[in-house]
Amino acid sequence: MSTKKRILLICDANLSKAPRVRMTYEALHEEFDFTMAGYEAPPFDDVDYIPLPRKKKPRRRNINFHLSWPAPLRKVFSVFIKIYLFLFSEKQDKRSLIDLHYPLLKGVDCDLIINHHLATLETAVRLKKEKQVKLISNLHEYYPREFEDQATWMKYEGPKITKICKEYLVQADAVFSVCEGIREEYLKEFGVDSVVVRNDKPYVDLPMQSNEGSIKLIHHGAALKSRHLEKLIEAVKPLKETFSLDLMLIPTQEDCYNQLVTMCEDYEHIRIIEAVSPKEIIPFINTYDAGVFLLKPVNFNYEMALPNKLFEFIQARLAIVISPNQEMARIVKNHNLGFISSDYSPESFRDALKKLNRANISQFKQSAHEHALELSSEQSKTHILKTVKSLIQ
Repeated sequence: MSTKKRILLICDANLSKAPRVRMTYEALHEEFDFTMAGYEAPPFDDVDYIPLPRKKKPRRRNINFHLSWPAPLRKVFSVFIKIYLFLFSEKQDKRSLIDLHYPLLKGVDCDLIINHHLATLETAVRLKKEKQVKLISNLHEYYPREFEDQATWMKYEGPKITKICKEYLVQADAVFSVCEGIREEYLKEFGVDSVVVRNDKPYVDLPMQSNEGSIKLIHHGAALKSRHLEKLIEAVKPLKETFSLDLMLIPTQEDCYNQLVTMCEDYEHIRIIEAVSPKEIIPFINTYDAGVFLLKPVNFNYEMALPNKLFEFIQARLAIVISPNQEMARIVKNHNLGFISSDYSPESFRDALKKLNRANISQFKQSAHEHALELSSEQSKTHILKTVKSLIQ
């Protein structure tokens, strides 16, 4: 029987596809046992797993045949549509996540709780009090402004999220945040300081690749409307003589993905390629010249974005070209990893791309190689382990 102390990890996500959960496990599993609760089993053999139910979302009919009607008639009919949907459409599950999750977790013996995402915080706080253990809240975003580009969300959901932060976040014994800008925002708005644990990746010992001919660009990630990947395509379109761009996309939003596929069909130097598994990303993109990411800051989290892909570019020993999002720009500038566009327009990004040549690509790749260990998850894992040990006596 194990004599290790046990951590209960609660996550409102698929545990098999959660990089920050994996980082937490890798930092702690040699010294602690785990019970993990979430959606789909974690990919770790030595972990006890509790499957959590998801909240059911309402199915809504897409009624839009009236949109071409004259404005007065259209507005009146829209009122009747809202009434119809409220009365006859399938209702959203009104139970809170604590109602769904707490009964499954209250019997778990543990010495510490780590919750991932704000959605699990209320459950975690209740369990912390009942079990009289410490709680670490691992925050993946700045949640009160997560969808601030959507007026309806800000009106109805934003105040609820802010209330949860005010009431429950202050009850955590320690908090992890993803970057300095988000740490500062939680501190300013709620008086809650946090330990920065970035979304960096494990160190990979890879060689730098040298290419000839056209400069090979790679972007990988989810196809989401809010990311405006069409702007990146527009930036590269006129550069067919000197650049090629591969977009390795996950069709998270199929309509967005299909639109991007259609947009690229007329350009031989721009392709959408099939995504590889997460563990294959770094060795796969190692053959490219530069990783690229143009991210319009439509909300606060995009402005402060410090995504997995940036650290995958670094471990793959690539030059990097990015838009001037604060946290990404800080890493790229401080470590001489590539170029930063002057603004978020395709034209500005194109100007940054045109600065690339074989000589500076080699220099940027060398900088990535020199800083790969420093910018790996080894430091983040140290922060996690140190924080946990400070709370478990």
